[in-house]
Amino acid sequence: MNKRLYLYSGLEIEAEINKYPHLKQPPPRVGLINGLGYEVNKSFVIEGGSNIQVNNSPMGVFGERDIPMPQVYTLGGKIKF
Repeated sequence: MNKRLYLYSGLEIEAEINKYPHLKQPPPRVGLINGLGYEVNKSFVIEGGSNIQVNNSPMGVFGERDIPMPQVYTLGGKIKF
C-alpha cells in the first residue's frame, strides 16, 4: 500500500504429532490468515489479523480439543534487531 503499511494473506496448517501410538490423531487444522501491518519505525512493527478455519478439524487452540477455534482475531507487535 505504501512503504510503511502492508497487507498479508496466506494459508496456515496446524498438525498435531502424537507421541502415544494408541491415540487417534485428529486431521490437521487448515486456516486462512489475513491481516494488516504498519511499520512504526525500522525496529518496530504492529500487525492485526484474522485466522478463519476452513475445514472441520476438531483441533482447537494450540492443539487443545476442548477450546474450539473457528475464527480468531489477533493484535501483535514485532521487534526487529
